[in-house]
Amino acid sequence: MAERKLTRARRAAAAMVQDIIDSTAHFYYPWIPPDAYAPLPREHDLLEVELEQGTFWAGFENHLPFGFVGLMAREGAGKLVGPYLYRDYLGCGYGKVLLDQVLADARELQLNPIYVLVHREAAWALSFYRRWGFEVIAEDPEFIARWHDGLLAGEDIPHDHVLLASLTDNIFSE
Repeated sequence: MAERKLTRARRAAAAMVQDIIDSTAHFYYPWIPPDAYAPLPREHDLLEVELEQGTFWAGFENHLPFGFVGLMAREGAGKLVGPYLYRDYLGCGYGKVLLDQVLADARELQLNPIYVLVHREAAWALSFYRRWGFEVIAEDPEFIARWHDGLLAGEDIPHDHVLLASLTDNIFSE
């Protein structure tokens, strides 16, 4: 029987988290040319800061990592990071395990709304979040920046991403 375990991911987990992101780039971001995959433009130091400031979870099965998910609190709202999974674990309920945990954290922290930015070509991701009660809020970067009283005004919002969000009450009422 496989043993699944979630553990809080801190600064020490940055290399593992970066490996998951880098090794799955070709799947999560198929529109990026293969020669631009590794590493994705993400600064290791920034990742370490996010791991310390947010609530991140790493998932393990039989002591091997399968993925991670995170939640960044900002002005009463929660920014969802992931879940990201190694490809072998996709479609087997591992994303649900991670998302269940981070949404429980959101409820405990009383974060509302929960939001995520998703590449518009990632139909599988849009479908995944919609199953969890997230709705497309906006596709225009200027509108996204103004959404929720300008919550994302200081962020670099890619022109090819859409904003999905859900009230935590909606997420947990199902």
